[in-house]
Amino acid sequence: MASSTGDNTKTRKRHPETGTLVGVRLQSTPLAAIDRWRSTQPGIPSRAEAIRRLVAEALSNSDH
Repeated sequence: MASSTGDNTKTRKRHPETGTLVGVRLQSTPLAAIDRWRSTQPGIPSRAEAIRRLVAEALSNSDH
């Protein structure tokens, strides 16, 4: 029987075709702002897709 102590020795595999999962917690105010922004986009992207687009846009506008 498996131990229930939460042994975290397993290595997580990356999925190169989809990228690496990054979990983010957002307060209600920024989440509402994302939902407002995505509702103005063609096809209304999912929250995850909206966040990907916003991050890509922010990074493309950065000085780095």
